Amino acid sequence: MKKNLTIAIVITFLILLAAHALPSFFNGIESKWIDAYFNVRGEKPPTNDIVLVTIDERSISKLGRWPWPRHIMADLVEKLASYGVTTIAFDVTFSEHSSEDFQLAKAFKKFPDAYLGYFFYLSPEEIAHAQLSNQEIVENEKTILPSALPISSKQLETSGRKVYGVQTNVPEILKGLPPNRQGFFNAFPDSDGVIRVSPLVLFYKGQVYPSLSLQTIQFVSGFSPIPLFDDGGVLEGLAVGPTKIPLNESGEFLINYRGPGKTFSHVSIADVLDGSVPQEKLQNKIVLIGATAIGIYDMRVTPMDANIPGLEIHANIIDNILTGDFLTLNETTKFISIGLVLFVGLFFGLILSRFRPLGGFVVFLIVTTFLLLSGYYLFVAKGFVLQNFKPVLNGVLVYGGITVYRYFTEEKERRKVKKTFQHYLSPVVIKQLLDNPNQLKLGGERKELTVLFSDIRGFTTKAEKLPPEKVVQLLNDYFTVMTDIVFKYEGTVDKYMGDAIMAIFGAPLEQPDHALRASMTAIEMVEQLKVHKDEWCKKYGIDSLEIGVGVHTGPMAVGNMGSERRFNYTVIGDAVNLTSRLEGLNKDYKTQIIISDAHYKLVKDKVKARELDKVQVKGKEERVTIYELIGRQ
Repeated sequence: MKKNLTIAIVITFLILLAAHALPSFFNGIESKWIDAYFNVRGEKPPTNDIVLVTIDERSISKLGRWPWPRHIMADLVEKLASYGVTTIAFDVTFSEHSSEDFQLAKAFKKFPDAYLGYFFYLSPEEIAHAQLSNQEIVENEKTILPSALPISSKQLETSGRKVYGVQTNVPEILKGLPPNRQGFFNAFPDSDGVIRVSPLVLFYKGQVYPSLSLQTIQFVSGFSPIPLFDDGGVLEGLAVGPTKIPLNESGEFLINYRGPGKTFSHVSIADVLDGSVPQEKLQNKIVLIGATAIGIYDMRVTPMDANIPGLEIHANIIDNILTGDFLTLNETTKFISIGLVLFVGLFFGLILSRFRPLGGFVVFLIVTTFLLLSGYYLFVAKGFVLQNFKPVLNGVLVYGGITVYRYFTEEKERRKVKKTFQHYLSPVVIKQLLDNPNQLKLGGERKELTVLFSDIRGFTTKAEKLPPEKVVQLLNDYFTVMTDIVFKYEGTVDKYMGDAIMAIFGAPLEQPDHALRASMTAIEMVEQLKVHKDEWCKKYGIDSLEIGVGVHTGPMAVGNMGSERRFNYTVIGDAVNLTSRLEGLNKDYKTQIIISDAHYKLVKDKVKARELDKVQVKGKEERVTIYELIGRQ
């Protein structure tokens, strides 16, 4: 018994140590665990008080390409007002000036119970890309200042999401509304691209600003949010009237999703404008306006849907707050999780020695099943998020450790056990990491890497002509083939951006030949597209399918970037921006793969390439020599 207890204590200690040392790894798995709860639970009926009025395919077909003239949006506001809606929240930003701005402002003066969305820039690079002057940023800041909340929280300044600038609505339109009628609608996916939390407040230049969802709740409830702090002065939520909204230390709200897309009631803007929507469908409703048409909205991923408009996420947040149906994941739940890790470890350490192997396995199954079912029950019935992965993992490892120890000591068959363990080391990459753990570097550093950008030529135009489900299926087929190629050469897929792929070579594993790996990936991408192009064109009814690829090698910053709790492993720097620009040059030179001079010098003995030109690239004083990558030597 003592040896079993010792094994249990050691493994439990190692689990807790690993959880402390690798929070992103464990949090990522816990998040997937919660995703599974959502999908097992299934759809949960939302409140009937929210209606999504959408810029959908039907509206675009009837009213023309988005963005529409301001007079159409003015007509929409007036029409919704005539239906007797409670309030209107726009998940769009009117940031471009128009000669018809006054018409929309006039409509808002008649119906001032509306809120306009805006967004923060999340990096200095985004501001540079938007080409905003300091004066424009200052003017934008002035327009949102009246919306700032009377909340002072040093914690949000240090722990909250970092933002670097703001893009708001044009002043001419804002003149039609009270000064505090704007809210941000930024989305912050987790490292796997899934949106599980959303900040209700953000700290920016000494002020705390509310989200579009929180602004809507303020209006509907008639109460301003009041911060709630624990005994240690840490922000733990907001009180809006009698409703207490739980937040994490970064001001983020854990979303209790009602279901996949279309869970909430959708109404086409075209139907609103022609008056064909029944009165009761909109009267006394909270109306959220935004895009759902393929090609004009950002594809979002939630635990229950891999392709959902951001508008639906706002609806879920507002629904949660209106109904008081929250998910609670705070320091208390985390301490309970730690307590369960300790309990499971000690329980198995004390009890397993009393049973033969079969009896011990039955005990293990009972305890594990109880943990899984109780975690699911608390999630569904109480909204209590119990982080069960660590207790279950500890149970598995303690049970496994004790069982293996008993096998060694009781059966004396070390060779068989050693042979069995060899099967765990078969994958090549896993073996490399196990043999050389120092190769896995997840901290921030500057080093020379190779970046690859690729995208489908003219995809937006093609997408507009296809049904939404066909667009998604085409992208899934395309991404599957291209991602397999990246993985074949042990690259890292940084992100998917619409129809574009960004991949990194040389990190997190050290790869001295990262430049060659990227070149081979680019060549094989083009080759595989030729193999599948006819099949995909025929399957999806498109006339052609071509891609452009840009590859560059250079110094860049690599590491986990984001907040302390939520971050992505990615790269930034001029070298990354240059790669994106090289990919775009394929259109001008009628090529498929363009590489930089710096990259060419590293692979010239292994590939066929021809010099194209010397181009002036934004941000570079000297002209950059570019090459067309033709194939292998």
